[in-house]
Amino acid sequence: MERIRIELVTAINSRIFVVYHSTCKCYQFSILDKYGCTYDFPDIFYSAEAAQIKARKALSELSD
Repeated sequence: MERIRIELVTAINSRIFVVYHSTCKCYQFSILDKYGCTYDFPDIFYSAEAAQIKARKALSELSD
């Protein structure tokens, strides 16, 4: 069974973003909105911090 590791869960303005260490040995993120829709992003990052920065930027773009 493949494993992922949750690194960070943050809620901002009725949305949640999750940064995780994926099975491809890199960090990725997903955003969940208040309706339960999930937005998966194909970007990969080599640190959890870089994924978090991009997740916050994507979150602000979804809010516009």
